[in-house]
Order: sequence, then C-alpha cells, then structure tokens
Amino acid sequence: MVERWQEALKRFEGKALLGVLAWGLMASAAGANPMDAAVTPIASEVNSVYNLILWITGGLFVGVWAVMGYALWKFRYRKDRKVNDFHGNLTLEVVWTVIPVILLIIISVPAFRVLQFTEYAPKDISETVEVIGHQFFWEYRYPDSSITIANQPLRLPVGQNIRLLVTSDDVIHNFSVPAFGFKQDAIPGRVNERWVRVDKAGTYDGYCAALCGALHANMLFKVEAMEPEAYAAWKAENQKAAAAPTGPVTQEQLMAAGEKLYASNCASCHQVNGQGLPGVFPPLANSDWFDKTDKNAHIDVMLNGLRGEITVNGQKYNGVMPGFGHLSDLDLAAIATYERNAWGNNHGVITPEEVKALRK
Repeated sequence: MVERWQEALKRFEGKALLGVLAWGLMASAAGANPMDAAVTPIASEVNSVYNLILWITGGLFVGVWAVMGYALWKFRYRKDRKVNDFHGNLTLEVVWTVIPVILLIIISVPAFRVLQFTEYAPKDISETVEVIGHQFFWEYRYPDSSITIANQPLRLPVGQNIRLLVTSDDVIHNFSVPAFGFKQDAIPGRVNERWVRVDKAGTYDGYCAALCGALHANMLFKVEAMEPEAYAAWKAENQKAAAAPTGPVTQEQLMAAGEKLYASNCASCHQVNGQGLPGVFPPLANSDWFDKTDKNAHIDVMLNGLRGEITVNGQKYNGVMPGFGHLSDLDLAAIATYERNAWGNNHGVITPEEVKALRK
C-alpha cells in the first residue's frame, strides 16, 4: 500500500506544483470584481479598496502555496534520506508575524479612509429623499417638493449630492443598489442616513438585502438616474399632479384612474385579477369583506393599514397590510372605488371628500 502511494505522489508532485501556481496567479489576476460598474464616488472608492485587498490576498495565496509546493517537492519522502530533528526557528516566526501585521496596516488605512468618506455626507447636499421600506414595496418621499411615490423607480438627478434617509414602516429591510457601492438597513423607528451622487445617467437595479417576509422577492426596485433637466421636468409634472383638485369626479373617472393606481400599488399582493394569494393575501374579487364592512372601514384600512387576523370568504388571514396614507385623497378614492366595483364587485363609490374626512 505504501509503495503505491509513493508512486502516485511521484507522478503527481510536478503537476501539482504547476497547478497550484497557475491557480494562484489566476485568482490574483482575474479581478472578478462584483462592482466593476461603479457609477458613484462611493462605489469607486470601495472598488479601490476591494482591488487592493484582492491583490494582497492573491499575492499571499500564491506565495504561501509556492512555498508549500516547494517544500512538498524538495523534502518529499525518499528511502535514502534521514529526517532532521529540529525545534522552532525564531527568525522565521518573527517574519511570518511581522509581515501580516504590515499587510493589515496597509489594508486598514485606506479602508478607514473610505469608511469615513461613505459615512459622512458632503456639505453641498442639493436634496433629501426619504426611503421607506414596507412589506413588500418601497416608498420614496421628496419633502422639498411634496412628492411621494411608491412601486415606482426612485428618481435621482445626475451629478448632484443627494441625502437618503432610510427607515422602515414594519420590519427590518435593507436598501441595496450594487452599482452605488453600499447598502443600508431600514429599521422601524430609526432613520439611517446615506448620501449618493450618481455620475452616469441610466437605470440601476436594487433589492432588499434582508429577509423581510413571505414576499421578500417582491422587494426588487429600480433607480433611475436622470439628467438635471429631465429630473426637473419630472418633478414639475408630479408636483402638478399632486396639486390637482380632488373633485368633483365621476365613477368612470375614478375607475379609470384606480385601475392604474391599483396595478402599481396593490397588485403585487392582491394580484392583478384581485384573487390574492390563498392563505397569504385575501382576495378582493367577490370578497365578502365588502359586505361585512362599510366604506369608512375600507378607507381606514387604506389610510392606516391593517394589523391582525381577518376572515375573508371563510378563510383566515393574518393581516399585515401597510397604510397608504402617503397617497392623495383622490388617489385613495380612485383605488377604493376600483376595488369595490372591479371583478364583478358592486359596492358603490368612495369620493375624495370621504377620504379627506377620515384622514387623521
């Protein structure tokens, strides 16, 4: 048995050394950086530290395996060799202690500098945007412009420093955009601050990086970086829409607007066809909930959300619906009217004035 192992090692030893060296070289030179498409100063700075660490650890990998490979080859077993008996080598032990300390210092200095750069916002902040996580969507508020949107891309101007105030309405979420080079926890009752400046116009993917519930996968979102002129036009259009009069409006107008608003705000849970998800989200189509409650209860749920068990069509649901009080009276009236009269329902109209009367 021993002889067979010795023969196998003799055949393997040369190829093994070359393989180890090639593997180390590829690992250190591949530059497989998950943030190559950096579009913010933060992402660029993080990339620089990432690449520094990659080259240092890659060099260590190659060096350690080269020494090990050489030792395995140089001091391999032979019948005519006598094993040396020695204990410790002070010089070697000092060297392999001092070198890692020096390398850690080389890594920690730029890493600390980048940490400072990412944590503290510059003084020339042009706008503040509030980012609020919900189960299971994102809401964005622009307090300087009185604009609130949800289930839409987060719009940001190119080339301007923006302060992001990140929080949550229910459970812990995590606001993450890989191309921006950071992610930030969204914690109920706490506001975390980040800043960002997008240097290239485009649409960037984001996601919730914290497991937040049954439909965590729905927490994908987009960030649309717009040229300043296009961003100003978008803001003006949304400010005009927010200032639109609340009435009088007809049922047909409410239904037409409600269908679009429902698709962007409600369909991810209750589904486009109003059937919901059995055992998770109650149906709105042919729902006996409308028969058991009045208009005011419907408006209250839309304004303030729902917490606690409810029974719809004989099935129990653990209600975890967030409030949509950030929407205007007209928008809420449109959604409620659509829900009460779509998919074969026939439960009457809710007007903006009725929503306004119950808004706290």
